[in-house]
Amino acid sequence: MKNALKCIVISLLFSSMAGAQTPKNDLDSFKKALEQFRAAKYDEAIPGFEGVLKDKTNLEEYARFYLAQSFMKTNKLDQAETELKKNSGFVSECEDDH
Repeated sequence: MKNALKCIVISLLFSSMAGAQTPKNDLDSFKKALEQFRAAKYDEAIPGFEGVLKDKTNLEEYARFYLAQSFMKTNKLDQAETELKKNSGFVSECEDDH
């Protein structure tokens, strides 16, 4: 689990350097969804993270990560795994560590 977390953090750090722009409304949507996530309102956070993913921004991998976490917290494990696999392939890279 620690290796997977390291891979997630590294993936997020490198993805933030990709250069995509983040419109203010996507940033606001992400912040609101993150607040809901932090308040353990995972079912409410899910649509917010999904909304951010509709546009190509530099928040994509962050939104996908928190969306996957929200799915895990609501016991939607298949959906969580699907989202993590979409996140630049870091899951397959990390599986090599096991």
